[in-house]
Amino acid sequence: MNRKTLSALCAATALVLSPLALAGEEQVKVETETTETTVTTTEQVEFTQLDADGDGFVVQTEIPTELELAQVWVDFDADGDMKLSQSEFDAWVAVDEEEEAE
Repeated sequence: MNRKTLSALCAATALVLSPLALAGEEQVKVETETTETTVTTTEQVEFTQLDADGDGFVVQTEIPTELELAQVWVDFDADGDMKLSQSEFDAWVAVDEEEEAE
């Protein structure tokens, strides 16, 4: 095996194995029109990171499916308008923090 082949093989192996380095901590990309933010599911995501269109509300399509909020968001939609306001989001954060403390 010559040096070029060995170098190419090493580079290909590194590309294949690099996602495995992050296997212990799942990451979620939250994209908006102007920014892209990566948060881990073990961190608390900010309301403004999810409010992609900046309208002051988070709708289901703005919540990455990897976040627990994607499955329970309707439980925190207190007024039933099919979107979360900042205060409704804060209620989820409070419950989530209580569960983590237990």
